[in-house]
Amino acid sequence: MEFDDFSINKRRNEDRYRNDDPRDRFRNSRHSHHSYHQSGNNYKWQYFLEQLKNNRKLKRVIIFALLFIFIIIVTLLVIFLPLILKLFSYISQHGVQGLLEGIIEFLNKIWSGSSR
Repeated sequence: MEFDDFSINKRRNEDRYRNDDPRDRFRNSRHSHHSYHQSGNNYKWQYFLEQLKNNRKLKRVIIFALLFIFIIIVTLLVIFLPLILKLFSYISQHGVQGLLEGIIEFLNKIWSGSSR
């Protein structure tokens, strides 16, 4: 027997045990996160992305969570926009030094009011 015969027999055995069933690929992908452990610190993200690719419910939850966070950010921006505009107009009229003096004056009022 020559070396080529070993490789031919090896290929035959691999072909015999190969199964192209999609369920087996799914079962193997669930346990593929173990291989990510040796690739560095990103294995958790890679495992998460692998699970995300196969899980519709997880995709929906993430999309709804991102949408909810976006709505909260926009709502807070709309609520605090008048205050931010007042702050910018105060800074443009009095400068940063005037802003700092106003903050110090406010803190002095609080401090003197709490020491009574």
